[in-house]
Amino acid sequence: MRIYKNYKIIRADLLKAANLLAACSLLAFFFSCKSDLDNDLRKKYLHRPKDQIAPVDSSSVSETRRITNLNGEWQARKKDAESWEQVWVPGAYDFEGEVEFKRSFEIDSSLASHSFKLVAFGINNRCKLFLNNDFIGAHEGGYTSFAIELDRHRLSFDQPNELRIEVDNSLLPRNSFPLKHRPMSPRNFGGIFRDIFIAVAPAISIDDLQISKTFSEDFTECQLSVVTSLKGKNPESNQLSLRLEVWDADNQKKLAGADVQFEGKITRETILLDVSGFELWSPDNPKIYELKVNLTQKGNVLDEEILKIGFNKIQVQDNQFLLNGQPFALRGFDWFEDFPGLGPIADLKRIKEEILRIKETGANALRVVGTPPHPYLLAVCDELGMLVFEEMPLTLIPDIRFEETLFSQLALNYCKEMVARDAYHTSLAAWGLGTDLLLESANSESFFHTLTETVKRRSTRPIYLAYRFLDTFKLPASVDFVWRDFYNKDLDELMNLVKGQNSKKALVLSLGYPARLEREQGLLGNSTDISADEKFSVEVQEVQAYKLNRSLGNSELQENNAGFFIHTFADWQEARPNLFLGATSDAVLNKSGVVDFDREKRIAFDAVKSILKNNRFINISARSHEPANPNIYPIVGLILILFFLFNFQRSRRLRGNLRRIFLYPHGFYMELKEKRKISALHTFFISLTICSVLSIISSSILFNYRNDFVFNEILNLIIGSVDLKLKLIWLVWRPAWLLVVSTLVFYLAFTFLTLVLRITSLVLGQNLPFRQFFTLVFWSSANFIWLLPIVPIYFRIISQTAWAASAILVVVFFGLWACGRLLQGLKVVYSMSFLKVGILAMILFVSILGGISWYYNVKYAVFDYVPIYRQIIAVGF
Repeated sequence: MRIYKNYKIIRADLLKAANLLAACSLLAFFFSCKSDLDNDLRKKYLHRPKDQIAPVDSSSVSETRRITNLNGEWQARKKDAESWEQVWVPGAYDFEGEVEFKRSFEIDSSLASHSFKLVAFGINNRCKLFLNNDFIGAHEGGYTSFAIELDRHRLSFDQPNELRIEVDNSLLPRNSFPLKHRPMSPRNFGGIFRDIFIAVAPAISIDDLQISKTFSEDFTECQLSVVTSLKGKNPESNQLSLRLEVWDADNQKKLAGADVQFEGKITRETILLDVSGFELWSPDNPKIYELKVNLTQKGNVLDEEILKIGFNKIQVQDNQFLLNGQPFALRGFDWFEDFPGLGPIADLKRIKEEILRIKETGANALRVVGTPPHPYLLAVCDELGMLVFEEMPLTLIPDIRFEETLFSQLALNYCKEMVARDAYHTSLAAWGLGTDLLLESANSESFFHTLTETVKRRSTRPIYLAYRFLDTFKLPASVDFVWRDFYNKDLDELMNLVKGQNSKKALVLSLGYPARLEREQGLLGNSTDISADEKFSVEVQEVQAYKLNRSLGNSELQENNAGFFIHTFADWQEARPNLFLGATSDAVLNKSGVVDFDREKRIAFDAVKSILKNNRFINISARSHEPANPNIYPIVGLILILFFLFNFQRSRRLRGNLRRIFLYPHGFYMELKEKRKISALHTFFISLTICSVLSIISSSILFNYRNDFVFNEILNLIIGSVDLKLKLIWLVWRPAWLLVVSTLVFYLAFTFLTLVLRITSLVLGQNLPFRQFFTLVFWSSANFIWLLPIVPIYFRIISQTAWAASAILVVVFFGLWACGRLLQGLKVVYSMSFLKVGILAMILFVSILGGISWYYNVKYAVFDYVPIYRQIIAVGF
C-alpha cells in the first residue's frame, strides 16, 4: 500500500513537472523574441556615399538663385538619449522610432534681403522642425517633398544657425499615412533620407509654375498654358513683367515667347504660348526643351526659373494606351526604391545607372510601387526616355478610415504634394491613387472623387487603381484604367483571372515569379542559412525564367491587356517578414527581381530582354517541381494512431472511461464533482492524444497556406512583433518542430482554461481541486479522438483536393461539440441549470476573448479590416 501511495505521489509530481516544463519551454521561446525597439542608431543607420552628398535641384539652375546645402554631417540621437552621434544626411535608420537630428549652418549677410525656403525632398514619416529653437513647421508623409518659408528675422547672418528636426517613422493603425498595416509594401526606413537645402531667391521672385499642354489634332502645334504666381512685396508692382520662352537647348533655337505685364497688385497670371517646330517626346526620342521664365522690373532681371519640359500626350482609349495619338505597347517593370547598403537614399548617379540598366532590357516604362520616387528619378527618366507610373501608399484602406477627417486630410495633402512636385515631368505617365480599395461607402466614394479632382486640377495624365488581393471591385468613373497584380500565378490560373475581369476599363497586368525553390526555404528541417551561391543557382533561376517566358509568350494573354509589367526589376526588402519567402536568413527580401538585390543578372534578365527587345523567346528548360508534401504528417499520424490503439487495447479501465465519457457522461461528471479521482496516467494519455491531434491539424493548415499572400497579411495584422513573426515562419517551414511547439501551445491553452474554471469555482463558493477541472477539460474534449483516422491524411485533404473548406469546417464542428460537452460537465460540477451555465460561459468567453479583441482592435484596428478580408477570403473559397 505504501509503495502504491508513493507511486501516486511520484506520478502526480511528474504530471506537474510536465506542465511546468511545457510552460517554461514556451515562455523561453516567446521571450527569446528580441524587442523591436532595441535598435542601435549607429549600427542601423545607412547613408549616401560622401562623394554624392551635394544636392542637384533643377530649380537652382539660374543666375538669380542659389542654395545653401544642408546635406552632410549632422548630429543625431534616439529619443531620450543623452549623447549625440555623428551621422550623414541623406541617411536613414532601419527601425521604427523617434530620432532627433540637428546641424548648424551659416548664411552670408549679403543675402539678407532675399527670401528663404527650407526644402526637404523626403523625411519619413512625421517631423517637427525648429530653427534656433523656434518651431517653424511640421510635416507628415515621408515620400513627398515639402517646403517651409523661413522668416529672415529668425535667421542670423554671418553667424551659426541651428536647425533641429524631430523625426518619427512609426506608423499608426488609424492616424498616419500610410497606415501601419500596408500589405506588400517596402521597408519603413526613417530619417532625413532625401536631400535637404535652403533655397535662396530674390525678395520678389517666381513662386510657382503650373504647366498644361493642348495639342492640335496632328500634334504639330501645342498651346502651352503656364500659370505663374509671384511672392514678395513690391510698391511698384505695376512695373513688373514676365517673359516666357521655350528653347531648344541642343540647337540654341527659340521656339516661342510671350510677355505679360503685371498691373496693380501682384497676383497669379496665366500665360499662353503657341509652340510649333518641336519634336514629340517618346521613350525612343526623349527630346527635352527648356522653359525659361524671367521676372523683370524696369528692364532689370529680378528672378529667373528654368524648367525642362517635353511635348507628349498620353491617353487611354478602349483597351490600349495612346502616346501622341498613336497606339503604344506598354512593356515595363515594377520597381522599388531600394538599393543594397543604401535603402531608399540612392544618389543621382546610382539612379541613372538603374534606369540605363532597365532600358537595356527593352522596357519603356517603370512603375514605382506604392510611393512617390525621388525627384531625381523623374528627371533622369525625362532625359533618358522612360515612362513613369507614380503611386501613393493608399493600400488596403478600410472604408471607415475615409469617414475620419484626420486621415482623409493626410491622404489629400499627400496627393497634393505628390502632384504639385511631379506633374510637369514629361516622363510621368499616370497616377496610381490606391491599391485594393473597396470604395463601398458613400464617404469613401466622396473622398476618392475629391482625390481625383485634386489630381485633374494640375495634371491631364490618366488615373488608375491597382488590385492585388481583391478580385471583385467597384471602379469609379473617374478611373481611366485598372492595374491587376498577379504574383506567382500559373499560366492557366492567370488566364482564368484575366478572362474573369468584369471591368470595362483598360487593363494593365503586373506578373512575377520568385527566384526560389521550397527546399531552399528551410523546408523539412534544412538549415536556415542559404549558401552564398544560391543567387546563382541555375535551377532556381531557370524556374523563374521559364515561368516568365511562358506567360509573356502567351499571345492570348497579350491580347487581353493594354500593357504588361514584370514584378520586379530587382529584389526588394518588404516592411515585414513574409511567410511566403520562407525561413531564410533574410525573410524580408522579396526575391522576385530579374536581377538580385546586388543587381547581379539572373537568367530571367536575358529572357525578358530577348522578348522585349527582339520579340524572340529563348529556350529555357526547367524541371517541374511537385508541391511539397512533408512525410512528417502521415508518419506522426500513424504513430499516434498506433500509440492510441496500443493503450486502448492494453488498459481495460481506459476503455471503460472512454465508454462512460461518451455514453454516460453525466455519471462521469458526477464522479468528478464528488472528488473521485480518474487515473492521472489516463488523463495524461488523453491530453497528449488530443493536443497531438490538434497540433497535426493546425500545423497542416499553417503549412498548407505558407505560400498564400493573404494568409501572410492576416498574420501581419495580428502579430505585432517582427521577431515573433520570424520565429513563426521558422516553425511553419519546419513541420516537425511546429508539431512539438503547437502541442505545447494546446497543452498550455487547456491548462489556462482549467485555471479559469478553478478560479470561477472559488468565486462560486466551491472547492473542487485543480486536478478535477484538469480532468474535466481534457475528458470533455475526448471527441477530438474521433479525428484520428483522418489525421495522417489531413494535409493531403486540404492541399490536394477540393475538400479544404469542408475539412476545416469539420474541425470547427468538433470544436463546437467539445464546447457543448464542456458546458454539460460544468452544469453537473457547478450544480447549475444549463441556462445559468450558458450565461456563465458567455460571461467568461466575452471577458477573455473580448479583452483580447479590444486590445487588438486598439493596437492594430483589426476589426476595421474585417470587411476587406472577409470579401477577399469569400472570393478565394
